[in-house]
Amino acid sequence: MIGYLILIALGGLIVGALARLLLPGRDPMTIFQTMLVGIAGSLVAGVVAYYALGQRAAGFFLSLLCTIGLVYAIRKIRERNAYPAQRSAAASATAPHDEYPSRGGRRARTDRHRHERRGTGFPRWS
Repeated sequence: MIGYLILIALGGLIVGALARLLLPGRDPMTIFQTMLVGIAGSLVAGVVAYYALGQRAAGFFLSLLCTIGLVYAIRKIRERNAYPAQRSAAASATAPHDEYPSRGGRRARTDRHRHERRGTGFPRWS
C-alpha cells in the first residue's frame, strides 16, 4: 500500500515536471504542487480514457496532455487573480480625491456637476 502511494507520487512528480518544462513561461509552484498537478492530470486522463476512448489505462502521453492543460489553467487563473489587485491599487493611486466618499465615487461627482449646472447647488455634508 505504501509502495503504491510512493509510485503515484513519483509518477505525478515526473508528469507534472515534464508538463511544466514543455509549457513555456514561468510557473511559481512548489515541488508538492507540481506533484499534485501531475496526479490530477493523470486522474483526468484516466477518466477521459475510460469514458471517451473505452480504455482502462490512459497512457503517459494523454496524462501529459491533461497535465499541461491543468498547468495552463492554473497559470491563467493566477494571472487573472493577480491583475485586478494591481489595477485597483494603480487606479486608487491615480484617482482624484472624492469629496463625497459616502455617496460613491463617480456618481457623486456627476451629481455635483449636474447641480452646479442647474444652479440649484449641491448639499454639503459636514
